Amino acid sequence: MANPPQAGNDSKNSDEKIKSDQPTPDSKQVPAWHVVTLSVFSCGIYNFYWFYKALKELHNAAADSSESGPLMRLENAGTKDTFLAMAKWPVGMFTLMFAVPILNLIALMRVIDQICLLIPEETPLRRNSKLTAFLMALGFGSCVLLLKLPFVAEHIKLLIFFSVSSLFLAIPQNWLNKHWKLYENDRLLVRQAFNPVELLLIIAGASLLGLNWFGAEFVPQANH
Repeated sequence: MANPPQAGNDSKNSDEKIKSDQPTPDSKQVPAWHVVTLSVFSCGIYNFYWFYKALKELHNAAADSSESGPLMRLENAGTKDTFLAMAKWPVGMFTLMFAVPILNLIALMRVIDQICLLIPEETPLRRNSKLTAFLMALGFGSCVLLLKLPFVAEHIKLLIFFSVSSLFLAIPQNWLNKHWKLYENDRLLVRQAFNPVELLLIIAGASLLGLNWFGAEFVPQANH
Protein backbone atom coordinates (compact mmCIF):
# COMPACT_ATOMS: atom_id res chain seq x y z
CA MET A 1 0.00 0.00 0.00
CA ALA A 2 2.98 2.27 0.48
CA ASN A 3 4.24 1.86 -3.10
CA PRO A 4 1.75 4.14 -4.98
CA PRO A 5 2.52 7.22 -2.85
CA GLN A 6 6.19 6.45 -3.36
CA ALA A 7 5.73 6.47 -7.12
CA GLY A 8 3.71 9.67 -6.95
CA ASN A 9 6.40 11.38 -4.92
CA ASP A 10 9.07 10.20 -7.33
CA SER A 11 7.07 11.63 -10.25
CA LYS A 12 6.62 14.95 -8.45
CA ASN A 13 10.30 15.14 -7.62
CA SER A 14 11.14 14.32 -11.22
CA ASP A 15 8.89 17.15 -12.48
CA GLU A 16 10.48 19.60 -10.06
CA LYS A 17 13.92 18.51 -11.20
CA ILE A 18 12.98 19.06 -14.85
CA LYS A 19 11.68 22.53 -14.03
CA SER A 20 14.82 23.35 -12.08
CA ASP A 21 16.98 22.21 -15.01
CA GLN A 22 15.26 24.65 -17.35
CA PRO A 23 17.08 27.99 -17.80
CA THR A 24 15.54 30.80 -15.76
CA PRO A 25 14.52 33.74 -17.97
CA ASP A 26 15.73 37.22 -17.16
CA SER A 27 13.40 39.70 -15.57
CA LYS A 28 11.68 42.22 -17.81
CA GLN A 29 13.02 44.91 -15.52
CA VAL A 30 15.64 47.18 -17.09
CA PRO A 31 17.99 49.18 -14.86
CA ALA A 32 17.38 52.89 -15.38
CA TRP A 33 21.09 53.52 -15.84
CA HIS A 34 21.03 51.15 -18.81
CA VAL A 35 18.52 53.44 -20.49
CA VAL A 36 20.66 56.53 -19.87
CA THR A 37 23.88 54.89 -21.03
CA LEU A 38 22.44 53.37 -24.20
CA SER A 39 20.50 56.51 -25.07
CA VAL A 40 23.55 58.76 -24.74
CA PHE A 41 25.98 56.50 -26.61
CA SER A 42 23.51 55.84 -29.41
CA CYS A 43 22.83 59.58 -29.78
CA GLY A 44 19.15 58.99 -29.01
CA ILE A 45 18.59 56.11 -31.45
CA TYR A 46 18.06 53.72 -28.55
CA ASN A 47 15.06 55.79 -27.46
CA PHE A 48 12.95 54.30 -30.26
CA TYR A 49 13.93 50.77 -29.31
CA TRP A 50 13.21 51.47 -25.65
CA PHE A 51 9.75 52.81 -26.49
CA TYR A 52 8.91 49.83 -28.71
CA LYS A 53 10.26 47.22 -26.30
CA ALA A 54 8.55 48.66 -23.22
CA LEU A 55 5.21 48.81 -25.02
CA LYS A 56 5.61 45.45 -26.77
CA GLU A 57 6.43 43.57 -23.55
CA LEU A 58 3.38 45.03 -21.82
CA HIS A 59 1.21 44.18 -24.83
CA ASN A 60 2.48 40.59 -25.07
CA ALA A 61 2.27 39.90 -21.34
CA ALA A 62 -1.29 41.24 -21.19
CA ALA A 63 -2.35 39.23 -24.26
CA ASP A 64 -0.84 36.01 -22.88
CA SER A 65 -1.97 36.47 -19.29
CA SER A 66 -3.04 32.89 -18.62
CA GLU A 67 -1.43 32.50 -15.20
CA SER A 68 -3.63 33.41 -12.25
CA GLY A 69 -0.80 34.26 -9.85
CA PRO A 70 0.41 37.46 -11.52
CA LEU A 71 -3.14 38.64 -12.17
CA MET A 72 -4.11 38.10 -8.54
CA ARG A 73 -1.15 40.17 -7.40
CA LEU A 74 -2.04 42.94 -9.86
CA GLU A 75 -5.68 42.82 -8.75
CA ASN A 76 -4.61 43.27 -5.14
CA ALA A 77 -2.50 46.23 -6.22
CA GLY A 78 -5.39 47.73 -8.18
CA THR A 79 -3.60 47.62 -11.55
CA LYS A 80 -5.09 44.50 -13.17
CA ASP A 81 -7.58 46.26 -15.47
CA THR A 82 -4.97 48.76 -16.68
CA PHE A 83 -2.56 45.93 -17.41
CA LEU A 84 -5.08 43.80 -19.33
CA ALA A 85 -6.09 46.83 -21.41
CA MET A 86 -2.53 46.94 -22.79
CA ALA A 87 -3.37 43.85 -24.89
CA LYS A 88 -5.47 46.10 -27.16
CA TRP A 89 -2.80 48.76 -27.68
CA PRO A 90 -1.50 49.11 -31.30
CA VAL A 91 2.22 48.89 -30.61
CA GLY A 92 3.29 49.60 -34.19
CA MET A 93 1.16 52.72 -34.51
CA PHE A 94 2.42 54.23 -31.27
CA THR A 95 6.03 53.44 -32.20
CA LEU A 96 5.58 55.21 -35.54
CA MET A 97 4.05 58.18 -33.73
CA PHE A 98 7.09 58.30 -31.45
CA ALA A 99 9.30 58.72 -34.52
CA VAL A 100 7.41 61.83 -35.70
CA PRO A 101 8.06 65.24 -34.10
CA ILE A 102 5.15 66.58 -32.03
CA LEU A 103 3.34 63.25 -32.35
CA ASN A 104 6.16 61.68 -30.37
CA LEU A 105 5.20 63.79 -27.35
CA ILE A 106 1.58 62.61 -27.58
CA ALA A 107 2.67 58.98 -27.85
CA LEU A 108 5.12 59.34 -24.97
CA MET A 109 2.49 61.03 -22.83
CA ARG A 110 0.01 58.19 -23.43
CA VAL A 111 2.55 55.50 -22.58
CA ILE A 112 3.83 57.24 -19.44
CA ASP A 113 0.22 57.70 -18.33
CA GLN A 114 -0.26 53.93 -18.52
CA ILE A 115 3.04 53.27 -16.76
CA CYS A 116 1.98 55.53 -13.90
CA LEU A 117 -1.31 53.65 -13.61
CA LEU A 118 0.66 50.39 -13.36
CA ILE A 119 2.65 51.51 -10.32
CA PRO A 120 1.63 49.02 -7.59
CA GLU A 121 1.63 51.53 -4.75
CA GLU A 122 -1.14 54.09 -4.31
CA THR A 123 1.10 57.11 -4.89
CA PRO A 124 0.54 60.69 -6.10
CA LEU A 125 2.10 59.60 -9.39
CA ARG A 126 -0.66 57.05 -9.95
CA ARG A 127 -3.42 59.33 -8.71
CA ASN A 128 -2.22 62.14 -10.99
CA SER A 129 -1.04 59.98 -13.89
CA LYS A 130 -2.19 62.29 -16.66
CA LEU A 131 -0.54 65.35 -15.12
CA THR A 132 2.64 63.39 -14.51
CA ALA A 133 2.65 62.11 -18.09
CA PHE A 134 2.06 65.60 -19.46
CA LEU A 135 4.93 67.08 -17.46
CA MET A 136 7.29 64.26 -18.43
CA ALA A 137 6.45 64.59 -22.13
CA LEU A 138 6.78 68.35 -21.89
CA GLY A 139 10.18 67.99 -20.27
CA PHE A 140 11.29 65.53 -22.95
CA GLY A 141 10.21 67.90 -25.72
CA SER A 142 11.75 70.92 -24.01
CA CYS A 143 15.17 69.29 -24.05
CA VAL A 144 15.56 70.58 -27.60
CA LEU A 145 16.10 74.03 -26.07
CA LEU A 146 19.37 72.74 -24.66
CA LEU A 147 20.71 72.82 -28.21
CA LYS A 148 20.32 76.62 -28.09
CA LEU A 149 22.50 77.15 -25.03
CA PRO A 150 24.74 80.19 -25.55
CA PHE A 151 28.53 80.10 -25.11
CA VAL A 152 28.60 76.29 -25.26
CA ALA A 153 30.37 74.28 -27.94
CA GLU A 154 28.14 72.31 -30.27
CA HIS A 155 29.48 68.89 -29.28
CA ILE A 156 28.92 69.70 -25.61
CA LYS A 157 25.38 70.84 -26.36
CA LEU A 158 24.66 67.48 -27.99
CA LEU A 159 26.09 65.58 -25.04
CA ILE A 160 23.96 67.60 -22.61
CA PHE A 161 20.89 67.16 -24.80
CA PHE A 162 21.15 63.37 -25.03
CA SER A 163 22.03 63.03 -21.34
CA VAL A 164 19.11 65.11 -20.05
CA SER A 165 16.52 63.78 -22.52
CA SER A 166 17.40 60.20 -21.57
CA LEU A 167 16.30 60.92 -17.99
CA PHE A 168 12.71 61.39 -19.15
CA LEU A 169 12.76 57.76 -20.33
CA ALA A 170 14.85 56.32 -17.52
CA ILE A 171 12.48 57.63 -14.84
CA PRO A 172 9.37 55.97 -16.38
CA GLN A 173 11.45 52.81 -16.80
CA ASN A 174 12.10 52.88 -13.06
CA TRP A 175 8.34 53.11 -12.45
CA LEU A 176 7.71 50.30 -14.93
CA ASN A 177 10.23 48.12 -13.09
CA LYS A 178 7.96 48.24 -10.03
CA HIS A 179 5.16 46.73 -12.09
CA TRP A 180 7.35 43.92 -13.44
CA LYS A 181 8.77 43.25 -9.98
CA LEU A 182 5.26 42.60 -8.70
CA TYR A 183 4.16 40.72 -11.83
CA GLU A 184 7.17 38.38 -11.61
CA ASN A 185 6.79 38.10 -7.84
CA ASP A 186 10.39 39.36 -7.52
CA ARG A 187 11.70 35.90 -8.48
CA LEU A 188 13.61 36.65 -11.68
CA LEU A 189 17.09 38.10 -11.83
CA VAL A 190 17.45 41.61 -13.21
CA ARG A 191 20.14 41.70 -15.89
CA GLN A 192 22.81 44.20 -14.90
CA ALA A 193 25.36 43.45 -17.63
CA PHE A 194 24.96 44.69 -21.18
CA ASN A 195 24.39 42.08 -23.88
CA PRO A 196 26.82 41.82 -26.84
CA VAL A 197 24.69 44.01 -29.13
CA GLU A 198 24.42 46.71 -26.47
CA LEU A 199 28.18 46.57 -25.87
CA LEU A 200 28.83 47.01 -29.58
CA LEU A 201 26.42 49.96 -29.62
CA ILE A 202 28.23 51.57 -26.69
CA ILE A 203 31.67 51.04 -28.27
CA ALA A 204 30.53 52.40 -31.63
CA GLY A 205 28.79 55.35 -30.00
CA ALA A 206 31.76 56.14 -27.79
CA SER A 207 34.02 56.07 -30.86
CA LEU A 208 31.78 58.47 -32.79
CA LEU A 209 31.42 60.80 -29.83
CA GLY A 210 35.16 60.70 -29.32
CA LEU A 211 35.83 61.53 -32.96
CA ASN A 212 33.29 64.34 -32.80
CA TRP A 213 34.90 65.68 -29.66
CA PHE A 214 38.39 65.39 -31.16
CA GLY A 215 37.32 67.18 -34.33
CA ALA A 216 35.60 69.97 -32.42
CA GLU A 217 38.56 70.52 -30.09
CA PHE A 218 41.54 70.17 -32.42
CA VAL A 219 40.47 70.84 -36.00
CA PRO A 220 39.61 74.52 -35.40
CA GLN A 221 43.01 75.04 -33.80
CA ALA A 222 44.74 73.48 -36.81
CA ASN A 223 43.00 75.93 -39.13
CA HIS A 224 44.47 79.00 -37.44
